[in-house]
This record gives sequence, structure tokens and C-alpha cells, in this order.
Amino acid sequence: MTLYHYTHPEAAEKIAASGLVLPGRDVGMISPLSWFTDMEIPDRNALGLTMHFLTIDRTARRFRVVDDTWVKPWRDLRRKFPPRYLDQLEASPGALLMHWWVAARPIPVVPDPRPEEPTG
Repeated sequence: MTLYHYTHPEAAEKIAASGLVLPGRDVGMISPLSWFTDMEIPDRNALGLTMHFLTIDRTARRFRVVDDTWVKPWRDLRRKFPPRYLDQLEASPGALLMHWWVAARPIPVVPDPRPEEPTG
């Protein structure tokens, strides 16, 4: 299975320079995480990457994971998190948790241009 990390242009520059997706900052959860998906074409609602609160496009750039040793399905780890964080993370209408993957360690990636989305 191929896993991807989607992000906005500014973060993409940093990831491209290091070749790593680093876990995000700790926001009161058990540990900082980085987020991945198996969706080749991102669905903002399914991934919880809507633009309702943040106005940046967090699906603008894509990276492909080259070593998924430390990447785990979100559904296997979610029980370790307090319910109030689950409510916030999983609140996007249409969220598809089966497509969410996470890691608590740096994950090696390579830039991977998004394919053109199919039209009508």
C-alpha cells in the first residue's frame, strides 16, 4: 500500500529540504503525531483537512512515504487519546478514519506530484 502526506506549500518546502515528515507540535495530546493517508486523491472531508477554520490548503502538496515501518492506522491508536481530542479530530462531516494513518517518529518521504483529479 502507498501512503501519502498532504500539506500546504510552506510546510512542503521544509519537508522537501529534509526528506522527512516530522511529528507535529504537542497540543496537549499524548504525543505529537504526523498524519498520512492511503488516498491518492485527497478528499478534504474524509481526511479532516477542511478549510472551515484554517484558510490554507493543506492538500496543495503531496509526499509519498518511502518507509512506513513506524506508520500505524489511526483506528488502532485512537483509543489512547482522551475523548475531547477525538471529538475535535474526528468532527469533520464525512471523516473516513479508515484512511487516517499516523506516526510519532520522523517518516522519510519524497515529493510526489498529485495526479490530475478526474473531471465529470
